[in-house]
Amino acid sequence: MIIDKFDMNRKKVLLTDICRPRQWKTIASANLLSEGYPVYGANGKIGYHKDYTHEEPTLLITCRGATCGTMNISEPKSYVNGNAMALDDLSSHANIKYVFYFLVHRGFKDVISGSAQPQITGQGLSKIKIPLPDLPTQKHIASILDKADALRQQNRELLNYYDELLQSAFIEMFGDPVTNNGGWAVKKLDEIAEVVSGVAKNTGLAGDLIEVPYMRVANVQDGTLDLREIKTIRVFKRDYEKYQLKSGDVLMTEGGDPDKLGRAAIWGEEIPDCIHQNHIFRVRPNYQIADSEFLCSQFGSIYGKKYFLRAAKQTTGIASINMTQLKNFPVLVPPIEMQKEFKDVMNKIRRQKDILSSEIIEQDMLFNTLLAKYFINN
Repeated sequence: MIIDKFDMNRKKVLLTDICRPRQWKTIASANLLSEGYPVYGANGKIGYHKDYTHEEPTLLITCRGATCGTMNISEPKSYVNGNAMALDDLSSHANIKYVFYFLVHRGFKDVISGSAQPQITGQGLSKIKIPLPDLPTQKHIASILDKADALRQQNRELLNYYDELLQSAFIEMFGDPVTNNGGWAVKKLDEIAEVVSGVAKNTGLAGDLIEVPYMRVANVQDGTLDLREIKTIRVFKRDYEKYQLKSGDVLMTEGGDPDKLGRAAIWGEEIPDCIHQNHIFRVRPNYQIADSEFLCSQFGSIYGKKYFLRAAKQTTGIASINMTQLKNFPVLVPPIEMQKEFKDVMNKIRRQKDILSSEIIEQDMLFNTLLAKYFINN
């Protein structure tokens, strides 16, 4: 048992004075169950087991791998795997949520060792000092941080709901595209849209080349564009018009991780004079027949993902599709008026999602401000 040997009037105590860091025996994945007591691994619950190691909620620190230093609090009666360091026997002078928030704020950069395989050891944790005011003060601080954290977590759950709503809106209006129970016409993509691959970097006489911004694979995510980093590329002047992006173009990646194959997003002329690279397909619909939002949703749906995975060439964990396979994509083509109604629904959902995302950013700033207020000098 931990001995409460520290003086409560001291400003800081060693973490190992108020708990006992320990790694428990790891349960093999094959031995996890579908029900029983929850098992905590490196990043939270990973399954269930017939036994548990901890009667009470316990602080856990991911101690191996890329997410080394992530914090969790286990449920009562849980099994803790060896990839998480359990802070056992927490002192009665320490509030578990207070210690949790302090460690989240402090981080573990100075105690993580190893480069190929980052890890946190009990010896490393023995260097950490924690400010420990009286218990009522700890509980007061933890209560304030709990309320601030609860608000942002609730909004994150609501944000997930909007993501699910975006996914389900298509089926609500048009039915399952796999079975086509709506009886809609089906056309190959190249019958209703122009499909073009992007440009590679060119070399030549300086007078023949211009430097322009371009969309890379990293910029095109599922249903959205990541425009935080925009690079430029040198291309021949004569090629610029061919690859210039226009509002409403659908951009789709040609390859990547199999579970992310076919990432697609709509271009809205966010950046003037922009083109796209050769690892991105540009799909420009015939707007009398097909709407960009409608096409993009089909690419990103389970229906689209399954088609691309079946068609894709896969090597060493990377999957890719070619121009012919994309042109042959079977598109459901309901009346354009219905597609535009769908677009309106999607835009309304996205507007609400954008508002909520802004609120979450503000709540994260408030939460971090509160952490700094209580722990900045510690």
